[in-house]
Amino acid sequence: VRRLCRVIKAKGYVCNGGRTICVDKDIFRFQPEDLLFLLGHEAAHVVRHASILPEAGFTTVEQCAAFQEDISIQNRSFMEAEAREWAGRVLLPRRQLEALFDTLAKDYRDYVDILGSDHAAWAFAQMVYVEIGNHFGVRPTIAEVRLRNDNVWQRLPRCTTEILAILGGPAS
Repeated sequence: VRRLCRVIKAKGYVCNGGRTICVDKDIFRFQPEDLLFLLGHEAAHVVRHASILPEAGFTTVEQCAAFQEDISIQNRSFMEAEAREWAGRVLLPRRQLEALFDTLAKDYRDYVDILGSDHAAWAFAQMVYVEIGNHFGVRPTIAEVRLRNDNVWQRLPRCTTEILAILGGPAS
């Protein structure tokens, strides 16, 4: 769908009773790494929010826009956050994420030796976000959110409260 983002301020939406996901063709021609996450996000709406979607579904962008306007800001914010979280969990499964992280964590000591402890955690984190994002075909920011939300950083050998503070994760 061309110019979808301009019409409903969204990159995609679910239509035809959850049987079709429409995306803004213009956006994904230039940002293909976002397409996988968007499809996961919209699939989450089908799975998690089917009970509130119109049974007949949307057949036009305008119907989708009208539906979005009828939902309270609080409910819409909740639905969007839940869809983002669900998509992240589906696209970056916990076991695979942890296994890849553990492999990458073996290099952490090298970062400390080269950069010193003050800069090692931040530099290592940036490398991890990029490597995990590339591995799963998503943006590094998606990897960052998954690692933080699931406390994966605590698996890092010799992970201290200071390191977790730098990485944005909760201290143990």
